[in-house]
Amino acid sequence: MGKKILEEQQPQNRHEIVNSAITNSTWETALHVAAGANQTEFVQMLINHPDIDLTFQDINGNTAFSSAIAGGAIKIVKKFLTLHLNNINNYFVTTRDEKGMSPLYIASWFGQPQIASLLYQHTIINNVDLENGEQFGIFFNCIHNDIYDLALKMIESRGHIVHQLDTNDRVWSKISFQSARRRRDEMPALRLAKEIWKRILEGHEYEYFEIRSIIRNPFNLVIEAAKNGNFDLLVVLFSMCPELIWEKDDENNTIFHIAILNRHVKIFKLIHEINVLKSVVRIQEDEATHNNILHLVAKKPQQSRLDSMLGVALQMRHELLWYQEVEKILAPSLRNKRNRFHQTPKDIFIEEHTEMMNDTEKWMKKNSNTCLIVATIILTVTFPTAFDILDQGSYNSIRHSKSIISHSSDHHTMISMTLLTITNAIAMSFSSTAILLFLSIMISRFTEKELVRRLPWTFVVGLSLLFISVTSMMLSFCFSSFLHNASLRLPIIYSSLQLLPIALFFYLIFPVLRDTLHSTFFFQNDFKSTNHVLQHYQSLVLKLNFSYNE
Repeated sequence: MGKKILEEQQPQNRHEIVNSAITNSTWETALHVAAGANQTEFVQMLINHPDIDLTFQDINGNTAFSSAIAGGAIKIVKKFLTLHLNNINNYFVTTRDEKGMSPLYIASWFGQPQIASLLYQHTIINNVDLENGEQFGIFFNCIHNDIYDLALKMIESRGHIVHQLDTNDRVWSKISFQSARRRRDEMPALRLAKEIWKRILEGHEYEYFEIRSIIRNPFNLVIEAAKNGNFDLLVVLFSMCPELIWEKDDENNTIFHIAILNRHVKIFKLIHEINVLKSVVRIQEDEATHNNILHLVAKKPQQSRLDSMLGVALQMRHELLWYQEVEKILAPSLRNKRNRFHQTPKDIFIEEHTEMMNDTEKWMKKNSNTCLIVATIILTVTFPTAFDILDQGSYNSIRHSKSIISHSSDHHTMISMTLLTITNAIAMSFSSTAILLFLSIMISRFTEKELVRRLPWTFVVGLSLLFISVTSMMLSFCFSSFLHNASLRLPIIYSSLQLLPIALFFYLIFPVLRDTLHSTFFFQNDFKSTNHVLQHYQSLVLKLNFSYNE
């Protein structure tokens, strides 16, 4: 359409048309708008037009090249960079807007990783001068927008950036924390954090008191990492400066106190492998409240930590397991010690978790009742079928079928009957067992001991049996269809249709079943000391070194 309009104009008017502003407020030309909207073909047509002015800037000093960068139009950016008219591609890379922002800064500001990396490569090749402040701004933008690979390249080629990190309001600590706390692109983020720390430690000659001063401003990086469960970042910090493991917050809490308060198992497990710290933590009390670590774990964690677990019953079980594990660490003489408010750890636990206990009972009874109804329906459907299979008429039918089979050499009927009998028996047996299990939950007293052991086990086994019985019931229907149809076409269609509810049921139930299985049988193992955590220190550091040296 745009090409047709240009062709209809007189030659003397085309120059004015292609270079005229089409927006009153920003003075953008058609090329600006098309580049920002990623209209590759139209941009190519305008670029090829002999009267186009590619250097035209809008009211903010942005060229069409800058518009393409902001819009993430990498193909259009590459087209501009491949132009060789009077070295114009260097003009695009070096031209700044009225605020002094370079195209590279714009790309990093808008979080365009591919474009930013491409422009940085051109910046290096063409020796484009970047001021120190601009370099640091681009570096910080890369961190903020998860462009870690480019940030690593900038440290490699412009290592002096690191020297600004502990002089610019200690923003390096924010950068290190941001770069390693997000799960996406985790290894590049960790490599970046490691490289930043390495250069900072070298710059301060590994002087602990200087490092400690840096680590605590504007906030304590070690403590923040512990609060957020950022174990991998702690690995990087401790591997380079082991003394940081003794860092404490304003309330004199170590990283293990914080791990207990925020329920971070991976960090808490370190206490089993650092015996000196374990000896200190197990007898330490808060001077103001006289609380020990058992008082801390008795407190209910933040709701965000509880929401990460499935169901209030599993939450309550996790809370009980946490209490028991911390109780094992604490010195026996302190397990029933009262704090300043004359409360034992058990008193605090009961006070903090009374509502959760009540909700747990309601949750388990409600879900058990639902599963009980489903199991009863399955039993109601499969029970008459069992009699139909075993009665005399069915027996004669089977004998007749055998006779037919022996003469026709077609065994599919006998096989279908056998499979029908088996799947129906499984569905009936498992649904009956599930009914008994869910009934036992309904009449339970919901004591602490039952919540830790019997009730979760009963619920997860009942749920598993229910899943198997539903699947078996559907399969028995599929096998029965083969008995009443001479042709295999319709039974195959019936069976294929049954795959949809089986798959859907598995898709919907599996997450619940998986989390329940882990909580019931494996969560307690997470607390066990395997002496693998410190090995994880070494393996992760070696992995970072290997990845970075590549």
